[in-house]
Amino acid sequence: MGPNFDVKQFTIDNYLRTWCAVEKSLKKIEADRGLGQALLYLYSQQEFQGIVRGPSETRSESLLDPLALISWIALIQPHRAARNGVGAAPVAPGTANAGIGVCALCPRDIAIASAWSQLGFEFDLTGQSRWIAWANIWPIFRPAAHLVVSSIDHVSQALSPSSSESGNDVRDVIDALCEIVTRAPSCAVYRNDFGAGSSVNHAHFHLYHRDAAFDLPLETLMSRLPDELVTVVSTPLYPLTCVRFRGTPSEITSLAAAFLISWLSLDTSQSNRANLFAGSCGSGKVDLILVPRTQHLEGSRDLIAGAFGTCECMGAFVLTSERDLQALRDHRISAASIRKALASIQPPHIDRFIDDFIAGHGLSNAYARISHPLRRTH
Repeated sequence: MGPNFDVKQFTIDNYLRTWCAVEKSLKKIEADRGLGQALLYLYSQQEFQGIVRGPSETRSESLLDPLALISWIALIQPHRAARNGVGAAPVAPGTANAGIGVCALCPRDIAIASAWSQLGFEFDLTGQSRWIAWANIWPIFRPAAHLVVSSIDHVSQALSPSSSESGNDVRDVIDALCEIVTRAPSCAVYRNDFGAGSSVNHAHFHLYHRDAAFDLPLETLMSRLPDELVTVVSTPLYPLTCVRFRGTPSEITSLAAAFLISWLSLDTSQSNRANLFAGSCGSGKVDLILVPRTQHLEGSRDLIAGAFGTCECMGAFVLTSERDLQALRDHRISAASIRKALASIQPPHIDRFIDDFIAGHGLSNAYARISHPLRRTH
């Protein structure tokens, strides 16, 4: 090597060549076997390269609850504590300049933080800007593949009833959820709203392969419910009111978007937030589960309530800190404390809001309300 050899530029050039080669392979897999298999291949390649960290399998404990419809799950992952603080600082859209390490999901910042080694896969969603799938360095669902799908542009994670940015506009988000699970039916995808479990203020989804993962408790419950266009679970046996839309994307996306827009627009203080989950239920249909909720309050955590995201709202509680693990050992994290914590983010008057929405959209003959314990009241 001569005296003018630029090691940094060589590293970057080599990274870009590798990215292009891997992406070419992934595009071929996507064309031949579908988006789900391409994402699985990416995750496997990154796992082989040592990008994915932590134990090969997530340890879990069931917390039986005689007063609930489900058994809660505690997911014990102390390895994820190493990520605390990474990308956690709220970053306003447009302020994350490439390469200065201020955002955990801006592509150039990921490349720099990984010493030009972590690879992603760019793909299109209908009518939207391009997205990149990354292997989740700190996966929740191991041994299942767990990826993060983030917008290329730095767009806020906070759901918006009306936005010019496709990464957080409610209509685009719901379209994206349904399109991803339609194109990759072996996967489930969920989105934490900012202030509802998301620690990174950059538009993104979580995606995991269901074949090797456990079902989230609320997902299992929902699978047993009537096959209606809209199903509402509102019962003393589950602390949160949840709404499931079931149908083809053309049947449910506009309706679900209208529901979420109405919910987010209802409160001018912006404390109304939501968690979203989508999975294929066969025959081209999608289960889209929305959990309308209040925003958690930083600095006033009740046990792990301050970090509740979609997994927690659906009955699976990710424990990473020594504090949380000790609380589990001491039985301070229990079925009773979980119910209490979830109840703290249940919005007041949510049932009245849902009833008004059902009536206003003429859905009286296309929905079911599940109350106590799994008894249909409509």
